[in-house]
Amino acid sequence: MPPDLWPDREEALHLLARTPAGLFVDIDGTIAPIVSDPAKANVPEPTRRSLAALAARLTVVALTGREVPAARRMVGLDNITYIGNHGVEWWADGRRIIAPEAERFVEQMHATAVAAEGRFRSTPGVLVEDKGPSVSIHYRAADSPERARQEIFEFLSTVETSRGLLLREGKMIVEIRPPLQLDKGTGLRAIVERDGLVAALVLGDDLTDADAFHELRALRASGRMAGLNVAVLHQGRAPEAVLADADFSMEGTDGVDRFLGWLAGRL
Repeated sequence: MPPDLWPDREEALHLLARTPAGLFVDIDGTIAPIVSDPAKANVPEPTRRSLAALAARLTVVALTGREVPAARRMVGLDNITYIGNHGVEWWADGRRIIAPEAERFVEQMHATAVAAEGRFRSTPGVLVEDKGPSVSIHYRAADSPERARQEIFEFLSTVETSRGLLLREGKMIVEIRPPLQLDKGTGLRAIVERDGLVAALVLGDDLTDADAFHELRALRASGRMAGLNVAVLHQGRAPEAVLADADFSMEGTDGVDRFLGWLAGRL
């Protein structure tokens, strides 16, 4: 288990005192508490204020599996960059951009979402989210999450519209994505190159955040930049793929809020 960041928080402060530096945060489970209904998730006001203050000093990026409009509603800030749908779409400088290579999969994704909604309409606790260039199927609120997960994968293995698409798992969620080399890691690298970052801090809690962690490790190993990965734990746990590339950890969204508030005050 990576050590708790709080006792060594000055290390993060010294890292981000370099210029230009960036702060990359996942949304659900990192700056927004996880709730049974994803539509009701929100970023607490103290966290929002801290991010707004930090954005005056740093490149602040929300790296999320949410589609950009939903991410912007949750975070409620216009002075940060959003990378949504796991790297497929961006919002920066007042514009939403979907990767051109992903556009051709939108119709197939929609058809898959419609088929999934038809299949799971009568399954309590299973929610299908059509996000344009990707689809998410949530099963956190299902009576039997493990059985629901099995049924989702069985369905996706047979439905014609999902052929050729990528399936990735998160916490109580199945992600259906276009077969492209786009993820949170490619999004992080693009921001590093766009802004010429020399340092970055990444906070994340779920499997898809491992892509960003891995990319930062690679950039650091190459000598391109300095950086730290922080795994956000839930009841002391996180996916092994996240822990593998994490330098530090902190407990829950409350821990993140505490740290960001301290960091905003010190920077």
